Amino acid sequence: MSHASRLLPLRERRWLRRALRVFLLALALPLAPRIATAVEPPDPGRLEELRSATAEWNEFRVTTLRGRIRLRSLVADPEGVRIPTHSGRAALISTPDAGRARLVAWSEIEGIEGRRTHVSGAHVFTGALLGAAVGLGASSILRYLTSFESEPDERAFIAPIVVGTVFGSAIGAAIPASTPWSRIVP
Repeated sequence: MSHASRLLPLRERRWLRRALRVFLLALALPLAPRIATAVEPPDPGRLEELRSATAEWNEFRVTTLRGRIRLRSLVADPEGVRIPTHSGRAALISTPDAGRARLVAWSEIEGIEGRRTHVSGAHVFTGALLGAAVGLGASSILRYLTSFESEPDERAFIAPIVVGTVFGSAIGAAIPASTPWSRIVP
């Protein structure tokens, strides 16, 4: 009988062995290769269908074996999907492949999804209401601070409300709304 078996009863030793197995499995799980299914290269008819379907969407998500890539336009050809490379900023020395598109082969692609982003009227309206409320608060503070004067200018109290409404609408328009992601290529 070993020293450990004398210290722990049988039931607790089983629990300890199970806990050790689960711990080792949890450590090994991220190291296991991910099982992924790549997309079959589309035939010319399906490729043309894919190109026409991209006119419906203005944002794309390409899921590859290594991660997800978000694009504003999708360029698909028989070899794969072309990902534009951004030159970033101007440089003193430029490389020959700066500005060329990077190819993601069909064998690496798991799926392509698309969605449409647009300006939402609800966002504009909500921004206008919040901006008007902030402007009304500023106008009330301004009215209180100028109430001690003999003749306050009434136009000065309306300006914060108008400015708040305009800026609130602009901020609301800057927040994009979008449709849910739709699968384009399975």
